[in-house]
Amino acid sequence: MFTSPRLLRAAFAILFASSPVSFADDLPRVSLKLETLTTIPGRSTELDWWQARTAFVPGEGPLWVTTMSETGRDGVHNFHDIYQSISRDAGKTWSEPAIIPSLKRTKQEDGFEVVPGDLCPSWHAVYGRVITTGKTFNFEGGKRETRVSEKVSYAVMNPKTNGWGPMNVLVMTNKDHSRKAISAANAGTTQRVDLPDGGILLPVLYQRDPESYNYTSVVVRCGFDGETLTYKEHGSELNIPQNRGLYEPSLARFGDRFYLTLRADHSA
Repeated sequence: MFTSPRLLRAAFAILFASSPVSFADDLPRVSLKLETLTTIPGRSTELDWWQARTAFVPGEGPLWVTTMSETGRDGVHNFHDIYQSISRDAGKTWSEPAIIPSLKRTKQEDGFEVVPGDLCPSWHAVYGRVITTGKTFNFEGGKRETRVSEKVSYAVMNPKTNGWGPMNVLVMTNKDHSRKAISAANAGTTQRVDLPDGGILLPVLYQRDPESYNYTSVVVRCGFDGETLTYKEHGSELNIPQNRGLYEPSLARFGDRFYLTLRADHSA
């Protein structure tokens, strides 16, 4: 297992909640404690790990899977290949990061280099798979990032083999409820909710005008068959007409209610 104490590039902390402590009749509070901390250095002085996020796979031999993007220090969004690190002891030790071959940055026929990023992996209980959702980063000529080419990216992992399928793209509808074009749709840094029937509620952001860097956020109802995500419909279109609008939406469920958080330039 990888235990080098060299320069910090990524850190994994496992936090466990103690027994709830009630401070109001209907609002419990939990306390957290740091159980373990493992550091994983970058592979060189020019590269860091970004966007390290972990999925928990339950079962007789529980598994923790962390995906991360290898990122150059030169420039913004200098994203390269996707790696994974695995723990089988509740985060006490982690495997040395290994490249995920199907999620490497690749050159397309049109000269663009494309790589998935802003990934959020999570366990899908109905189909027994880990799904990671995010966006595509698209570099014209391998250098200039083109945001209007962004798409909703996803990939599926079989925890029995630790193997990942290819990077896929969710095919969205062409127009929103207001008949505006859906451009540059992506699910970068968004948290989904899985439904009992296997379907998925996936927060997505998009631009109504490819010339205006202003995002509208929606929650998309997706079908999932264990391998492929399909667009079914989407709900309310949430926007503010200033700066970058509303973006990076994330969804959580508590009881019968769903809670959506959104980011804006001036506030959460």
